Amino acid sequence: MSLDSRTHTESPSGLSSLREERKLVSRAELLAGGLDPIEVYKEAELNEAFRVFWGQRDRQLVLVGLGVACGVKVEGPGRFEQVREWYQELIEHADFDGGDHAGTGPLAIGGFRFDPDAETSPEWERFGDGMMVVPRVCYAWTSEGCWVTENRLLQPNGEGSFLADTRRENSTSVKIGSETKMTDWMKSVEGALESVRRGEADKVVLARRALVEHGNEFDVSRALDRLMEAETRCSVFSFGVGADTFIGASPEPLVNLSDGRMECICHAGSAARGSTPDEDESLGDELLKSPKEHREHVLATRRVEQALRGLCEELTRDSEPRLSKLNYVQHLSTTFRGSNALNRHILEFVDALHPTPAVAGVPTKKAMERIRELEGMDRGWYSGPVGWMGHRGQGEFAIAIRSGLVTGDRAYLYGGAGIVDGSEVGKEYAETELKMLGLRKALGLVAE
Repeated sequence: MSLDSRTHTESPSGLSSLREERKLVSRAELLAGGLDPIEVYKEAELNEAFRVFWGQRDRQLVLVGLGVACGVKVEGPGRFEQVREWYQELIEHADFDGGDHAGTGPLAIGGFRFDPDAETSPEWERFGDGMMVVPRVCYAWTSEGCWVTENRLLQPNGEGSFLADTRRENSTSVKIGSETKMTDWMKSVEGALESVRRGEADKVVLARRALVEHGNEFDVSRALDRLMEAETRCSVFSFGVGADTFIGASPEPLVNLSDGRMECICHAGSAARGSTPDEDESLGDELLKSPKEHREHVLATRRVEQALRGLCEELTRDSEPRLSKLNYVQHLSTTFRGSNALNRHILEFVDALHPTPAVAGVPTKKAMERIRELEGMDRGWYSGPVGWMGHRGQGEFAIAIRSGLVTGDRAYLYGGAGIVDGSEVGKEYAETELKMLGLRKALGLVAE
């Protein structure tokens, strides 16, 4: 299996002739020797304009994608449908071999912007409103071992097609903006609370951005290694585009499809972890009994259930919220499960669910309006859906929280909090700090 260092990109307008002109060929094989996913990603940082990492220790799945066999970058509110149509047409005429194994075949990996209607800041321009890529080479570490899939887009004459040679050394990072000042955060929270008091919204989720400068270029591979070690229950991800990397460890799955079954986990309502077992148990009990946090959780689960009932059969849910305990934060959590008997595409679920009340608010339209008015920054892909999808209808998307954008020696870290009746500015600020702590440690900004 040969590897090529060149990359190929497609625009949406160039995909209409895909059926007649090009065919994706995908070949997978199980590697005999051992490879380390962090080392593979680290090597890609030196040579690839596009590189992706997706890892979940509790699900025993790690994906590392190198380069671009083909991909799509979309704009506007119809982005999920555009990507779905592109991928379905691509797969319909693809030729793939290597068996039906987890992580193999022409997987498309990428993500979407939180709000396609918001103005895009320069630091997020490379990522677009949505971008999904079939990597030229994709490694998948599963319980079976390490699979490697090579994907190649062929012209009618059988020759490989590589339309763009976008070497990383020619990509320059964009340095703009600053962090959200405390005074601006106070004003935005008070503005959201005023909307709640007037009855315009039940909940508005506000985010803030912290700017950190390192002095030296951040070691993204080392950060991924630390996240994989510490955040065992999270989806650890990294999307590198040119000199910029969006990295994080999301505790919140948006939707998972596997073997005709759907799973969605809703987190809403948060508290800190305790420094001792007794303190941790006490904080968890307070979270379970808190009227404010319970109200926030109910608002979120109602909206999620409404979206899922129109898409899947035999929908069930936890009767009561449970505690989901992460390294620095614990959440109220409810799991939904259902049958995907109608074989709906995973992006249909993503489209129906995003944005969830956990990252936008209730009602959605009004909450989004207030976010645009109050936040004073561009979230970019932060709190948008990120993940992967496969040719067998399987896939997984998470909500890209606990994340940041790294560009050279500068990083933008993002954290949000749900503003409801009873919210206090200082406590909500402290909650955002807690949510940034894991990435701060991973980037080496906080001593272990």
